[in-house]
Amino acid sequence: QYGREVVVTNNLIDRHTGRGVQMEYTATRNRIVNNTIRSNGSYGVYLFGSCCSFNTASNMVMSNFVDRNGSFGIYFWQSRQNEIRGNVVAGNVSMGIRMDDATNRVVGNVVRSNTGTGIYAPYGMSRIWSNDVDGKGVQGTGIYISGVGSVASNNTVRGHVNYGIQMGSSARVVGNTVTSNANVGVYCGGLNRVEGNVIDGKGYQGFGIYLDDGDGNVITNNVLVRNTNYGVKLYSYSATNVVVGTRKYSNERGGISL
Repeated sequence: QYGREVVVTNNLIDRHTGRGVQMEYTATRNRIVNNTIRSNGSYGVYLFGSCCSFNTASNMVMSNFVDRNGSFGIYFWQSRQNEIRGNVVAGNVSMGIRMDDATNRVVGNVVRSNTGTGIYAPYGMSRIWSNDVDGKGVQGTGIYISGVGSVASNNTVRGHVNYGIQMGSSARVVGNTVTSNANVGVYCGGLNRVEGNVIDGKGYQGFGIYLDDGDGNVITNNVLVRNTNYGVKLYSYSATNVVVGTRKYSNERGGISL
C-alpha cells in the first residue's frame, strides 16, 4: 500500500470482495502494468494520498484490463502527477475513471460501457488526452471536466445517454470528436473554452453545444453538424459569451438559439 518503485505486472486480480489494487499515502513511482483486474467488489485500482501531508505522486497505471468491478474502475483521490495510460476500462458498476482533487494525466485509454461517467475529473488541473470514450448506450456522460488548467483534447466521445462532454467551469475542451450522444454534445457551465471540436449528432444527438446559466464561455472554430435541435443553445441567464468562427450546418432547428 505504501510502496515506492514497486512493479505489479502480468497478474490476474479477480473476484476479491474489496479493491483489486490499492496504493496509499507515500506510494511513489510505482507501476501497475499489464494486469487483468476484474469482478472485484469495490474499485479496480485505487490511489489515495493527501495534498497537504503526503506525497502520492509519479505512479503509473498502464495497459491494464479493468473490467466489471463493483464500483469505479480506476479511482485517484488527492493525488498528483500520476498517469493513467493505455488501459481498457469497461463494464464497471459506476464510473470508469474518477479523479477527485487530483492533478493527473489520462492518456490513450479505451473507456466503454461503464454505468456512470466514463472519465470524471471535477477539479484539480487534469489532462485528458486521446482517449476513446464509448458509452455503448450505457454510460451517462463521456467526460466531465472542471477546474482552472484542466484540458480535454483529441478524445473521441460517442454513444452516451446524456452528454458527450460536460464542463463545470474554467476548463478547455479542444480538438475532440463528439458524436451520437443522446442529449448534448458539449454541455457548458461558465468560464470555459470550447475550441476546434467536431460535434456531429449523426441525426441522433439533440444539441451540439448547450450553455446552461453559463457566463464567460468562449466557443471558437467548432464544426456542428446533424444535431436534431440547435447547433448552439444559450439557455436562461447565459451572458457575456463569445461564439465565433464556428461552422453550423444540417442542424434540424437551426444554428444558434439565444
